[in-house]
Amino acid sequence: MAGGTPIQLLTRDWTAIAVYGTVALDHPSQFRNVRVTSTRILVNITKVLIPAYIVHAELLESQMETSLAALSSAVPYRLLCAVKDLQIGGHISLDSTIQASRMAPLPPQLLEPSPDSSIEEEPNSPLCEDDSINFNPDVFVAAAPDEFICDEAAERHARELTAVPAPITNPVICSHVLGDIWHMTDQFRVSKNHGVRRPFSYALQNAVLLPDDEDKVAVEAMLLKKGLSWEEGLLLKSDWVWRQVRRFASPPEIMFPHVSQVCQTYGPLKDATTGQPLFNEHAWETAKNVLENIHLGYYSDPPTISLYVVQGKDRDGLTLYRCTRGTNCIEGGVHQNIIRQFGAFNASPCFADNLVIDYALCHNLKVR
Repeated sequence: MAGGTPIQLLTRDWTAIAVYGTVALDHPSQFRNVRVTSTRILVNITKVLIPAYIVHAELLESQMETSLAALSSAVPYRLLCAVKDLQIGGHISLDSTIQASRMAPLPPQLLEPSPDSSIEEEPNSPLCEDDSINFNPDVFVAAAPDEFICDEAAERHARELTAVPAPITNPVICSHVLGDIWHMTDQFRVSKNHGVRRPFSYALQNAVLLPDDEDKVAVEAMLLKKGLSWEEGLLLKSDWVWRQVRRFASPPEIMFPHVSQVCQTYGPLKDATTGQPLFNEHAWETAKNVLENIHLGYYSDPPTISLYVVQGKDRDGLTLYRCTRGTNCIEGGVHQNIIRQFGAFNASPCFADNLVIDYALCHNLKVR
């Protein structure tokens, strides 16, 4: 964070603001015999809201946890803080949006996207054309590899996912902006070296996205003429297959039990080398959150909106589709510019709102 940036120090449970202040202009290597590292930052305290807030022992010269009231009774004073406990934004009136937006002006070079920042649309992204698409909910099977052993403690977490909630009747649609499938699957942070990471990722993808039955039959027939099975085609020519087979993010009552089954099957499996299960405590919490959002319908395709564009026929007479689902087209043009302007992901709601207003104004002036 740059010197002079307004910040607020949060309580350890991130439920309240304990202190307002600004980042110190100087960056010493030590402060009162305590080393200043990349995870620590020196702050000028300007207002204390919770005098009983306990400062971490490793941030104090005494190496003992101490309350703010015991450290000093008068402001301003300086305090070494952990970066993870800080949030950009100070005690600013909501009406002073113009003044607040000038805290972090947008550099002119960030108004246009970098040539390297754009992300191309993937041809094998999953889509669905309309509500009359045919799909078979029985095509999915989550089978655990026989050579892996389940962790007993992780199996208890898996049993907690067995309950299937009642379907929501007459849901109120507040927004047509739904969750992105790739970002949903990316929430499962599992070890890259775990033996069942790849089978789990493949099973999770198949649990969320079901292929159109008619498209799959047509492609299977063509693969058979070339001496390949459906599984071999996916292994050798996955891009070619998914350009000609639509996939459907099924309704909650179908997607929920499929994803739950994958998590219950693969989560407890131990790695042959480390002996650790695929899911740790954080991954099980992620599974619960993902299943809750699936139950609410946040990852199912909207029934009345076309998500496929027909691009013609290939030389074998199969229909070619282009995917229009996902956020790839705006990642490089807008999202990365906003990320550069923020400079940090823990901005307060007020400060974030001001930065977005400033970005929108500068962007509109640039492209008008």
